[in-house]
Amino acid sequence: MLRMWLNSNHDPSVLNLLWLSGPAGVGKSAIARSFAEYCSTIGRLGAAFFIPRAREHASNNFDKFVPTIAYQLALQHAEYKNFIAATLSEDPLILSKGFSTQFLKLIEEPLSHVFDDLLQRPLVIIVDGLEQCGSEKAQL
Repeated sequence: MLRMWLNSNHDPSVLNLLWLSGPAGVGKSAIARSFAEYCSTIGRLGAAFFIPRAREHASNNFDKFVPTIAYQLALQHAEYKNFIAATLSEDPLILSKGFSTQFLKLIEEPLSHVFDDLLQRPLVIIVDGLEQCGSEKAQL
């Protein structure tokens, strides 16, 4: 099913999101890891972030979410990397700012600049374990 979703023709004007849900222990993380490996093999993995199951470590790891996703995307896309480098040069303290600012400056704005290029070669971003990150608002 995941491979069919990946290879289907998506409408470029619509956000394409696949949400894998189910009760704890059914193998969602194993599926996500396997799909990440597959996407990497075919050159479509943009980034992957796996939040550990232990709640006491989840919030600490989530602080690394934006920098990790941005770094991995930069490894896959040269123009994105250049945009990130310019952002870090303009604001060297960006990584000490809040989640919303980091997300805007290191993920949302750079992706909007390379959007047309990504239509030619879409990349997959996999996030696993959001339920470990406290409130539903934090998960969104």
